Amino acid sequence: MLSHEITVRPFRGSDAEPVAKHGNNKEMWLNSLKVVLYPFTLTHSENYIKRANDSSKWQSPGSS
Repeated sequence: MLSHEITVRPFRGSDAEPVAKHGNNKEMWLNSLKVVLYPFTLTHSENYIKRANDSSKWQSPGSS
């Protein structure tokens, strides 16, 4: 059975290793217009998670 329900949660510190593992993919890098660094290390992943969880940078819907 296919579910269309998705839950999005903030990153956790424990997500750093899986994000680094999946982000460090040369094929993805080759097809990403070089937006993602390669190699994508654990340090890159930890920094990405910190930035993603920094709610002071979030914008309200409709604001620009």
